[in-house]
Amino acid sequence: MVSLSKKKLSFIVTISLLFVIFFLNRDTTNTFYEDLSTLEALTTRDSVVTGELWSEYVSVHEGVEFVAFRGKSLGYSEGGIYFATNIDEVIKLIDADARPMDPNDNNVIDSLKSINLNINLNPNSSPSEIFRYIDETSYSNNLVLSNGDEVLAKYYNIGYFVPDYNDALLPPGYIDHINEDRLLIVGGRGPVLIFDSKDELLEIVDSNLDEIIKQQEYRAIVDDSDISGRMGVRDVFIDSKENKVLISLITRDSNKEDCFGLSIFESELNSTFIEFNLFFTTNSCIGNVNFQLTGGRIQKYNNQILFSVGSFESDDLSEDNNKIDFGKLLLINKDGSYKIYSSGHRNPQGLFTDNNMIVMSEHGPLGGDEINLIEEGSFYGWPIYNYGIEYDGRDIYKKPHKPFAAEPLKYYTESIAPSELVLYKKNHINYFSNKLLLTTLRATSIYVFDVDFQSKKVRSEEKIMINKRIRDMSVADSGKISMITDDGFLIILSKNE
Repeated sequence: MVSLSKKKLSFIVTISLLFVIFFLNRDTTNTFYEDLSTLEALTTRDSVVTGELWSEYVSVHEGVEFVAFRGKSLGYSEGGIYFATNIDEVIKLIDADARPMDPNDNNVIDSLKSINLNINLNPNSSPSEIFRYIDETSYSNNLVLSNGDEVLAKYYNIGYFVPDYNDALLPPGYIDHINEDRLLIVGGRGPVLIFDSKDELLEIVDSNLDEIIKQQEYRAIVDDSDISGRMGVRDVFIDSKENKVLISLITRDSNKEDCFGLSIFESELNSTFIEFNLFFTTNSCIGNVNFQLTGGRIQKYNNQILFSVGSFESDDLSEDNNKIDFGKLLLINKDGSYKIYSSGHRNPQGLFTDNNMIVMSEHGPLGGDEINLIEEGSFYGWPIYNYGIEYDGRDIYKKPHKPFAAEPLKYYTESIAPSELVLYKKNHINYFSNKLLLTTLRATSIYVFDVDFQSKKVRSEEKIMINKRIRDMSVADSGKISMITDDGFLIILSKNE
């Protein structure tokens, strides 16, 4: 469900009362479009539909009358296509800023091929439930671990609210726990959401993130194509002690044309309005690259901030410790001053700290993905040393890393595309206790490592298939594990009781 604001709720109640009055006084021989005549909406043609004009937007599919709607775009792609078959559904779609579509639109015709309009929906449900969504619905299943234990996996479809990675290669979003039951979700270009796992409620939190993103005027031309759609948010981190939320974001250098780097914005954490303000920006920027090698992870470390910055394809500069922030792990003070903590990183998408220990995962080229134990001042190899090869098959990287670069704790010659990692220091899922968990994109799995951190050796490794690209992960105080996937699902793992 989605929590509605008081203003929207009042609007829906008012419209619903008007409809009840209309319904009680109408002629029972009226058609669907005559029932719609009291409503007014702005269509995808930017025209107003009301009264008898609704007849142009009502059609029939397999004996069911419907009105097709285009959902509101959230800034990264067109909104989804939804179908209303009664007045209650129409009202809720209009309230959600969806627009009626021409039923002969090819997008509507294609969507009708994979959807069942004969679904009975709760007339009191919220907009997210009233939408006749084309993708999978929410569900649950059991994951069986190698020791025979079972983990309950609940899958929540939040795809209406966050980007689908397949649309423009924009990450769907990132997550962190506010408390045991409340999870903060920041979409790849917004919105800011809070998911209440206890009541299974999802609400949009007002923020200035949309305004900040618009100010960036994203642009990236590669091979004559504008690929700026993949530029946006790269992480979210909640500092519970300071009651702050921090996000990383690809940002424009206002002093240079189409030149972009990486920034951190921060805000006081509250559930009414989140106002982000600029906290830190890299000293480096670049234009017209694919903007996938950006890193962007944020973690607290000894009252300072660790910030992973990818190479941004500036491979000739990523090992230069003195002049450029690309390809570095930065340690940032509260006043925004910083130092380079380590170097030689390509695309660090996972970052975890525990006391004085820092663990980071990063993408290689074709193969060469790594898990690294980070030590201050160390060089981790990129772009000179790597266990992968170029995408065209050339093996141009030096192996092994030593003695000139730090060896990874673990590396893969075949790509798994690692994302977030955590050291699971809970007992809720006993099999995971004191093990390193790594989520992956290409391998669509969770990797479970038993690591001897003192000797820097991996004792054992297990792969648990999720069959979805996992973008981010967060562990609640209880030990329940939340993950967000590239196809817009929120997954919560818990002990199967």
